[in-house]
Amino acid sequence: MEKEREKEREREAQKLQKVIQSSFHKTVLRDGGQTPKLPDAPGRFDSFGSILGLNGFTSGRSYWEVEVANKTGWDLGVARGDANRKGKLTLNPENGYWVTVHYENKKYAALTAPPISLPLKEEPQKVGVFVDYEEGLVSFYDVTTQSHIYSFTECSFREPIFPYFNLVLGKYIQLLIFSFYMILVRKIKDV
Repeated sequence: MEKEREKEREREAQKLQKVIQSSFHKTVLRDGGQTPKLPDAPGRFDSFGSILGLNGFTSGRSYWEVEVANKTGWDLGVARGDANRKGKLTLNPENGYWVTVHYENKKYAALTAPPISLPLKEEPQKVGVFVDYEEGLVSFYDVTTQSHIYSFTECSFREPIFPYFNLVLGKYIQLLIFSFYMILVRKIKDV
């Protein structure tokens, strides 16, 4: 009986590690009551709550929106596929993470080295993330107010990058991904 419950917890935890990218609404749920015991794997984060998008990308432009209303904290951005996922993570571009965070209810920062405080006038309800792989750009927007939050420029991705999310500890947190668009751009040559 106990082994069945443990296997079920493992299956549920594995489901939480995936964010399916599409133009349909997707929800990632997290019950912060207990951290499941999972076998160690190279691609798995040690810190429960950190997840990467299922599919990475190596070219083009991408955009997605995440519902963050009424959250006590969150981390959003992108991570390189080879970024460290074990132990104490230092989230900054030098370590393969381009991330903005919301913490202690009303504080926001871009995780650079050192971090940059973001004095937002309003608490975002929905955050848009735009990535242009070739240009080395990761930008964050407050979708509701249609205002720019922060941009990482001159990013050196070097390999596939993945959407990155971290759900802050709490009794029950829901992260709703409203949309994910791959933006295809064709260059037209003058003949």
